Amino acid sequence: MIVRTLLFFVSLASLFALAGCGDDPPTPMRRADAGDLGVDLAIDYGVDLGFDAGPCAPLLECGGACIDIATSPLHCGACDSPCTPPANASGACLASACDFTCLPGFAREADACVPAPRLLAPLSGATVTTRRPALRFELPAGVTTARLEVCGTRDCTAPVAMQDVTGASAVPEMDLGPGTVFWRVVAGTAASRTWQLQVPPRPAAIDAAWGVTPDYDGEGSGDVVVAAPLAGGEDGRVYVFPGSASGTPVAPSVIMRAPDGDMGHFGESLTCAGDLNGDGYADLAVGAPEVAMQTGVVHLYFGGPTGLRVVPDQTLASPRPAGGLFGGIVAAGGDVDGDGYGDLIVAAVGAMTTPGRVLVYRGGPLGVESTAARQLSGAGRFGSALAGAMDFDADGFADLAVGAYRASSEAGEVHVFRGSATGIAETAAIVLPSMTGAGSQLGFSVASAGDLDGDGYADLAAGAPNAPSDDTPDADSGVVRSPGRVIVWRGSATGITGDVAAEYVPGTSTGSLFGWAIAATDLTGDGFSDLAVGAFGIGGRQGRVYVYAGGETPSRAPVISVDGAAANADFGRAIAVAGDADLSGLNDLVIGAPRTDSNAGRAFVYRGNAAGLSLTPLADLTPPSGGSFGLALARGDR
Repeated sequence: MIVRTLLFFVSLASLFALAGCGDDPPTPMRRADAGDLGVDLAIDYGVDLGFDAGPCAPLLECGGACIDIATSPLHCGACDSPCTPPANASGACLASACDFTCLPGFAREADACVPAPRLLAPLSGATVTTRRPALRFELPAGVTTARLEVCGTRDCTAPVAMQDVTGASAVPEMDLGPGTVFWRVVAGTAASRTWQLQVPPRPAAIDAAWGVTPDYDGEGSGDVVVAAPLAGGEDGRVYVFPGSASGTPVAPSVIMRAPDGDMGHFGESLTCAGDLNGDGYADLAVGAPEVAMQTGVVHLYFGGPTGLRVVPDQTLASPRPAGGLFGGIVAAGGDVDGDGYGDLIVAAVGAMTTPGRVLVYRGGPLGVESTAARQLSGAGRFGSALAGAMDFDADGFADLAVGAYRASSEAGEVHVFRGSATGIAETAAIVLPSMTGAGSQLGFSVASAGDLDGDGYADLAAGAPNAPSDDTPDADSGVVRSPGRVIVWRGSATGITGDVAAEYVPGTSTGSLFGWAIAATDLTGDGFSDLAVGAFGIGGRQGRVYVYAGGETPSRAPVISVDGAAANADFGRAIAVAGDADLSGLNDLVIGAPRTDSNAGRAFVYRGNAAGLSLTPLADLTPPSGGSFGLALARGDR
């Protein structure tokens, strides 16, 4: 040890000598060679000893804080070098050069931000019912005429149709083609944000819109988001798989780790939240209900041209004390008040013996408001399932369905609330009771059924996974009713009235848990929504997913079913609409199997086709780190 110490000081002295220093140390200087990251000790003797990187490396210390001068608008390119934006803008720093971003409601014109039109409806990502939907917008003050542009791509460099518009709404002068269509309104040289909508292959008699499309980067294909809420020691992780013409990749483009840790089960619930801030891109909401002794939080991730980021853009804190399980269920609300921004629905179900709460948060240009605009409550695990972004009465305001599966001795019920200019109503317009008695657990799952019968009104589906057998053969399929049932109620000009459009039973043995998960979209491309129902209890929890075709008289027998690959996989425990993940023109489905490989989990993306669903998955997604991957999926009902 003594020899090593002497050699070190001898070597150091030799280095000083080589630097031409004689017996005196040189004047301190800064280094910028490959081994020095630019943050030095108080004295730098001109020789890089390899340990002077400093606490901020590779960032720069500015005023006692570690700053990335390549992106900081207050220290752009150098410390204390702020970016001064023009009026109606915020400063930005890109690659150490100052820039600016126009505030919501303004568009960039050279070096200024000028008032721009604002789009109102249908919300970006919604599915419309006609080829010529009414498009609503708001022109800047003093502007009376503008130009409507309909485009095949988001950049709108080559519009497929243009027309002059006045007032606050317009109807396209030509039929829109089926699939994804983009639109914007231009006043002078100032353009609104570009929104997208889904046009059906079969138009309905009325003009309505509902649903959300899980397209977080806005390029037209559906993106798949899968949660593993038990990964990382039960902190939870969320994985994003962007769609493209080649389909869903097997490797995620983004991995979101739990911002809170705390064994919070980040990703236990998640949803495509629709466009919360009006920028034209879908956003993602992720619940972590176990954080802080089951207080819970919800994290929001805003979509954009490059998709979702790894860190949240906004976080909603629970208004309830510990044990409330805030964020245990999250759902897109659609536009419940008609202001042109998507709204968010969050449940805080709490303990078995306490009333559940459902909170409605209004969207806005900066995200959602931090305080709920409406709080609903009820007994029987009220809020254990949510379905929003549906317009059952086609009045232009989104409605909400809330499940309470333990109500009435666990017979279960579903509460339906109507939207209006003042938001979601405080009392339910109708409460739908179980039709199969105690223990059925109706409302354990609720979902948009899309437009199952093609009349233009959104329909409502609810599962009762423990509905008892009545040993009565089904009139259509001839099979005996068995535990588990799904009921679909028709929408109408007066909303959900209790009129049953279809009732589905699996015809399998006790314990199938048919109806645990539900999703609906047009898988076949015929213009009618089709219904997918999970029954993960079948075959020793191997699991199965049934697909039922929509139509003027919806089929009550499955057109196809897909089985899990192994016992104890829980295939079908979670189902979600993937949108058009491969740009084939048909919607696809993602199915979770969270107990696969000893609870590591997997998820599978299946193509829609003329038969309903492909039997071979488009993508087999495996977890990078286990944790019940596929236990929750981001819903994208459309």
